[in-house]
Amino acid sequence: MSHPFDASLKHLVTEWLPDWLPLSGRRADGPVEVIDADLSTVTAQADKVLRVGGDPPWLLHLELQSYRDPELAARVHHYNALLEYRHGMPVWSVVVMLSRPANHASVTGVFERGFPGELPYRMFRYQVVRVWEMPPEPFLAGGLGTLPLALLSDVAKEDVPGIIGRMQERVRREPPEARGEFWQAATTLMGVRFPPAWIEEVMKMGVNLDLEGNTFVQYLLAKGRAEEARRLLLRLGAVRFGPATPQVEAALAGITDPDRLEELGVRLLGVASWEEFLAGA
Repeated sequence: MSHPFDASLKHLVTEWLPDWLPLSGRRADGPVEVIDADLSTVTAQADKVLRVGGDPPWLLHLELQSYRDPELAARVHHYNALLEYRHGMPVWSVVVMLSRPANHASVTGVFERGFPGELPYRMFRYQVVRVWEMPPEPFLAGGLGTLPLALLSDVAKEDVPGIIGRMQERVRREPPEARGEFWQAATTLMGVRFPPAWIEEVMKMGVNLDLEGNTFVQYLLAKGRAEEARRLLLRLGAVRFGPATPQVEAALAGITDPDRLEELGVRLLGVASWEEFLAGA
């Protein structure tokens, strides 16, 4: 099942692969590269899989979890076994739990199967990283790929402005295109912890942000405008045509340009159905 943060999480892994290795507690003795994690023969897909050079080479299987899933441990075991069978090398699975609501009592780092009163016939070990229990420093000192996790770590709300400031100093050293990609992915990921209005609260706390030249703030403001325009479109359309279909909601969710959404608001007044509206969306 796809969830709102999936694309941004996978972007942070794909663009900055080596940054995630420290979370595994293991080192790379050779090159690190993403490999095909598609296990379509059994209708399954792991989040991201990295091939780590060494003697022998091994696979790092990352599961980035932003929602509660009672079947998570069984699913990680399933992916681990399939990846080892497909690629013929050791696989170390790491579950990165992003928020307390995603936590589940069954996610212990050990998955067992057995009959009552007997020793387990199968035991699988995996690693669990609960980001909210970690201090921000490892993320602030690491690479861009894991830098946004600093805001999901064990940080009090009053310390958030300082964390954002340190993130800005770190990202400022990157090329402009990398900064833009980073902040777009990071901002979406921040929704794991913060409500939509959190940036407003942060600014009230005295964060010194350049509203004209800061890609991060520009993106947040545009995102807020887009969400408001999308809500208004759905409400107005519901009055005229009835509730929007899942297809309409999916089409609007894929439009992030607030100006384009405002143009569609004008179009809404001149069509006779959601189907006609969708044809020009």
